[in-house]
Amino acid sequence: MPAELLVVIPAFNEQQSVASVLDEWTAELERSGADYSILVIDDGSTDATPEVLHNWKRDHPALHLEVMRHANRGHGQTCLEGYRIACDRQIPWVFQIDSDGQCDPAFFSAVWAARHSHDVVYGHRAKRKDGLKRVLASILVKAVVRASSGAACIDANVPYRLMRT
Repeated sequence: MPAELLVVIPAFNEQQSVASVLDEWTAELERSGADYSILVIDDGSTDATPEVLHNWKRDHPALHLEVMRHANRGHGQTCLEGYRIACDRQIPWVFQIDSDGQCDPAFFSAVWAARHSHDVVYGHRAKRKDGLKRVLASILVKAVVRASSGAACIDANVPYRLMRT
C-alpha cells in the first residue's frame, strides 16, 4: 500500500541546506502523523548535494526517503516529474517544498488539515529571498491564474503546495 502523502523536494546545488531541510521536515511530518514518504529529486547538482543526500539517507535508515537524480532539466520539470511519480504510484496527495530552507515546516499541520475541504492548498511567502526575475514570474503566474480561472491566488508559484493527485 502506498503512502498517503508524497513530499517532493527538487534540489539543485543545495549542499548547504538540504540536510537541515530534511531534518526539520521529517521531524514535522512525524509529529503530524501523516503517512508519508519523501522524494528528493536531484536536478543534476554539480556540488556535494548528492553526497549530502547519500549520507543523510544512510544516517536515517528508518525514515521514508527516496533520492533520484537526473541531468539538469530545471526546477519546473523536476517538480512535474515528482508529481507524475505520485500519480503513477497512486499516492493520494503530493506536497512540494524546496530544498533551500525557505519553506517553514511549522505551517504544515494547517495545510495538511485543509486537505479535507480543498483539492489544492497553497502556502504564501511572507518574505521572498528570490531575485527580481522570480518575483516578476510569480506576478505573471498570479495574473494568468486569475484570468484563466477567476481564482485569486496570492502566490501561485509558491513552493509550498499540497495537491490531490
